[in-house]
This record gives sequence, C-alpha cells and structure tokens, in this order.
Amino acid sequence: MTFRPTYLAVAAALLVAEVAIARGYLPGAFVRNSVGDVLVIPLLYFFLRGVTKASALVALIIGLAAGCIAEILQYMHLADLLGLNKASLAAIVLGSTFSYADLLMYGIGGFLATWLDLRVLQKLQAAMVRRKHDGHDQLRPGDRS
Repeated sequence: MTFRPTYLAVAAALLVAEVAIARGYLPGAFVRNSVGDVLVIPLLYFFLRGVTKASALVALIIGLAAGCIAEILQYMHLADLLGLNKASLAAIVLGSTFSYADLLMYGIGGFLATWLDLRVLQKLQAAMVRRKHDGHDQLRPGDRS
C-alpha cells in the first residue's frame, strides 16, 4: 500500500464536499443531481491514487467502472430488491434512480480529475521535488529556524 498525501488531501476535500451535498448544506437540485455526480469519480480517482501505485489511466478506468456499475445497479433497483430503507446509508450510496445524465456527469468528473492530476498536481509535485533537490529547503548560514 502506498501513501501519497497530496492525493489523499484532495480526496478528503472532495469527501467533505460530497457529504455537504448529501446532507443538504449545499442546496439546489442541480448541486445534488449533477455536481455530486461529477465529484464522485474524482473522489474515487484521488483516493485510489493516494493509497495505491495506480497510474492516472488505471485510476480513471476503475473510477468510471465503479460509477457505471452503480448506475447499472440502480437500473436493476438493487436497493429495492434488497429491501433497504431509503434513508439508510447503503441505499443512499447505491442510489435509487438510473440516469443517462449521471453517466455523462461521471465522464465529466473523470476528465476533470485526470486533467487536475496531470496538468496541475504532477507539475506541482515535480516543482517541489526540484526545489528540494536544488537545496532551497535547507537553511543557509545566518538563517534562523
């Protein structure tokens, strides 16, 4: 198991946002029905990147596959078949309504996660490594700690 704090910090921030959306702290049907679906794939993506050595492509595929499987289970009304209480955590996580729009939102979320990772986070991490390698993080004579 790998521990990559930058990815886990992003995943934690996304989890907080998802909980806020689910609890209704961020009101509005658009937020709940669309923004929440866009954020769920990046949440999975960054969590996977934070705890495994999965490449960006592998994390993206796993995240999108999980979203698609969830939609298929919603199409099959799995929560109802299992007799889950609609207010239970399991029923909320599984969801109850299949939607092609959700699949589109998952795709948008996957694209955004990959773009953020490859265009922003990896460049930021590379800059931090270069800075550390160049010795900029070391104290110079006369500096105080």
